[in-house]
Amino acid sequence: MRRIKFLIFALFLGYTIHAESVEFPSNAGIINVKDYGAKGDGITDDTKAFNDAINKNWTFIGGNPNNFRFIYIPNGTYLVTNEIFWMRWLVFQGQSETKTIIKLKDNCEGYQDITKPRPVLHCRFTGLKESPWDGTNNSSFANYIQNLTVNTGSGNPATIGIQYNNHNEGAIRNVSITSGDIKKIGKVGLDLSETEFGPGLIKNVTIDGFDIGIKTIGLPSNVTLENITIKNQLVLGIENHFPMSLLNLVSFNNVKAISNGPEHIAQLVLINANLTGGDSNTNAIENIGEATIYLRNIKANGYSMSLNNKEIKKTGKILEYWSGEEFSLYPSPRGHLKLPVKDAPLIFEEPISKWVFIDPSAEDDTKAIQDAIDGGASTLYLKFDGKYQISNTIYLRGNVRRIVGMNANICAKPESFNKGNKPMFVVQTTKPLTIEFFHCQQYAEPYYKTFEIETNKPIFFKSCKMGVSSGTRGYIVNTKTAKGGNLFFEDTHEQIKLKFLANLWCRHYNPENNPAGEHLDAIYIENNGGNVWVLGFKTEGIALNVLTTNKGRTEILGGYFRDHIFFDKEPPFFVTENASISASYYQYDWDGKHTRTLVATEKQGNETKSKLVPTGNHNVILYRGGK
Repeated sequence: MRRIKFLIFALFLGYTIHAESVEFPSNAGIINVKDYGAKGDGITDDTKAFNDAINKNWTFIGGNPNNFRFIYIPNGTYLVTNEIFWMRWLVFQGQSETKTIIKLKDNCEGYQDITKPRPVLHCRFTGLKESPWDGTNNSSFANYIQNLTVNTGSGNPATIGIQYNNHNEGAIRNVSITSGDIKKIGKVGLDLSETEFGPGLIKNVTIDGFDIGIKTIGLPSNVTLENITIKNQLVLGIENHFPMSLLNLVSFNNVKAISNGPEHIAQLVLINANLTGGDSNTNAIENIGEATIYLRNIKANGYSMSLNNKEIKKTGKILEYWSGEEFSLYPSPRGHLKLPVKDAPLIFEEPISKWVFIDPSAEDDTKAIQDAIDGGASTLYLKFDGKYQISNTIYLRGNVRRIVGMNANICAKPESFNKGNKPMFVVQTTKPLTIEFFHCQQYAEPYYKTFEIETNKPIFFKSCKMGVSSGTRGYIVNTKTAKGGNLFFEDTHEQIKLKFLANLWCRHYNPENNPAGEHLDAIYIENNGGNVWVLGFKTEGIALNVLTTNKGRTEILGGYFRDHIFFDKEPPFFVTENASISASYYQYDWDGKHTRTLVATEKQGNETKSKLVPTGNHNVILYRGGK
């Protein structure tokens, strides 16, 4: 019945239906929790097995513990009696959302004092004095929790389902967090309020019960959410205090669905929501204090009001509404561009027995990778955290439909790639292609070409990274032979350059602070005549965030721009030339002294105008340029 309901709401809101069972070949470098003694029978205490699987595989780098591990949890019910925690670089992967269950013991000791709530799963910001995980890290990089259910058991009022800390790249996907208590007790389902969470992606997540479904903190950060279901909360559905971009929300609640604010940094961008079950004395959405809000296609049933925004009250369906700082440089239509929202193509799936493995043991892996592609493989997979060296361009062609990168590093030999002029990969596929958990490295300054697209078939980059710590930055181009075509990015940590008429849909884009230094001609997104749609966009470096030209159309639904390196020359966030743009973003002044004063330059016809702002924080709910 639950699956049927999910399918109905998924179809209603355009959700992507995900695979129910996820498996990996044994030689992919995964760590199976059952190899550490976990039973998954719902009776045996598996806490030690989880801790052993994590703690016996970390390594120290720079005096800090690092996991760089892939923990796999087969289907079963795993009883635990204490929190399972780690700090960074770990994939916590269940076999399936409905059948891989981590359950807290009923009436569990340590989960009774509501003044001291404790999580079941915890990506930590701080460690424990008695463990190697001591101190604050501010680098909870690449934490993934996928395809499982966390059940907080019965009689545990002080529980937090998942306390998630993540920085830069990372995601919770295809996860249910449920209170197993008949009264749905518990403090928070998904807690993002530990110090400086973010950015991160939360996608295909259901939260059932708890006082609060999702909670954030009013500190500098941001989060991107998509396909979220909250239900049976006792106090509040979502409590938000920082920049949040949310696409597709379903709420079954008698209580308030969302409270946004009161902090100035609280910016809620909410697209598509169905809020049902409300009390006639309660408002569905509250926007309070200095917070700002952008709403589109919001349905609220049973509530007194759909929105209470200080002096503004809204009832019924909200087609589009925003409140906060806005500007235009030329007469333009009000509101966002409302570009079509598309989902990535369904990931091609075949039995793991048909996957083709690339062994990283050779000195040069170019031939092995190309031979596997040209040998007719549909699915290629690498070894987790493996090191692959290539000395020539690899062509993705023939039958290849999916590349499972397993967080391996594909390194271009410097002597073989001439300062980034030669692409590492050329995509020539005649069918849709998914590339996931794929990390490219090349030591060319300042830019290098990772992918050149020579097909108009859909390409989906999922949790991919194209950069190295030296400050170089990879980029992706569409060549002239591939006009049109659709590119999809999800949980992306890289620079993107688009040429010609490509279309891009991106969920959670974080180019971080590269390129910094003297590379002030850097452009994070270059849209030359295409349609570019971004949900959740975070930066730290000095660069031109978006260049839109040649009648291109760019829509940014929630940005968090935090410059922390400054030079004499500073580009604006946005340059638009005879094109159109709409953007919601927060400009953060990290030390009270530095922010860009030139934020936008726009040319329409032969005339150019600029937008200047004073130094300080700016919560811009809408910048609209062009037609």
